[in-house]
Amino acid sequence: MFERVTELGTTITPLLDAVRLGKDAIANRHGVRASMPAMLTHTVTFGCNAKCVMCDSWQKPTENDLTLEQIADVYDKLPRMLAVRLTGGEPWVRQDFGEILHLAEQKLQPRYLHVTTN
Repeated sequence: MFERVTELGTTITPLLDAVRLGKDAIANRHGVRASMPAMLTHTVTFGCNAKCVMCDSWQKPTENDLTLEQIADVYDKLPRMLAVRLTGGEPWVRQDFGEILHLAEQKLQPRYLHVTTN
């Protein structure tokens, strides 16, 4: 169903497969095939306050993180989501992370809101 897509040499087929499987699982549970993805994973920053040896996220630059206004613009263009996962690096290193949580809650109205944190 999904073609192999590459961006900057990184294969994102597993991500597309996860979206497809998530969509199929929701369709099966509710008996209606979803026409759009129902789950969003948003990496709000690569910044992190931990320097774990198994992860290099903390070494990546954060100056290109989306602003709160840019995030609101993206969320405005998305449909309502069944589940939203906000992740990073460490999402809580962003000074405006509480506002990002509020935007996700208000604009995407997820049934499940998950934050991956250390």
